[in-house]
Amino acid sequence: MVTFESFPPESPTFGSALSASRNPYDPSDPVNLVFVGDASADRVAWALQGILALGWRPSLTDALRHARVSRPLRGLLKPLYAYLDDRAHGGAAGWKLPDRTLVLYKTWSPLAHTRLHIRIYACHRPAHDSSGRSGEPAVWSVAAAHLEVYSPPLGHTVKSWKAAQRYIRRAFAKHPELVQAYFEKDTHNARDYQGVPFDGMVTYILLTPGFRSLPWWVRYPRALLSKLGVS
Repeated sequence: MVTFESFPPESPTFGSALSASRNPYDPSDPVNLVFVGDASADRVAWALQGILALGWRPSLTDALRHARVSRPLRGLLKPLYAYLDDRAHGGAAGWKLPDRTLVLYKTWSPLAHTRLHIRIYACHRPAHDSSGRSGEPAVWSVAAAHLEVYSPPLGHTVKSWKAAQRYIRRAFAKHPELVQAYFEKDTHNARDYQGVPFDGMVTYILLTPGFRSLPWWVRYPRALLSKLGVS
């Protein structure tokens, strides 16, 4: 288990890897990103798709998994679960499916493509900022991101955990209006996942409070200028 205690007010505790069998001894993908602050899965996905404007879009397989399809078809989709524990905040401890799943195609053709893939899991229940600074709920999410290539007929093969992690970290780092701080933390869980090495270093990203009553181009004028090509 990983705890996050050095950056108040949030203290996420989570399993360091995803699992298809909901068993910590059967790891599949490493958790390599943690978002804290005003960091619901929806807000992280919204930032990737909107503010960062990178071209992310919802995963088709995730949409099918949540749809009313037959059990054999759901089995083919190989859902992955994350273990989140926020009992300290009055929440729950247990495995859950991703709240948001996005893909970003780097190369594409009908027979072969390379893409980034991220699964985002929000905490069971928000914590509360006990520092007295804002009184805002503190929401955290964990994510597992990777770079993969298409493996016919229906699969994908992971090529790198770190490439996707670095890509997302750099994208957020370019928007100080969205990110208060970020740093790397060693989860002491370095090993090979699906035959691909991971160094155990997780990126923590503290997001700024959101103002949902205003449109994004008012909340983040620097992002608007960037979209307009104004430096």
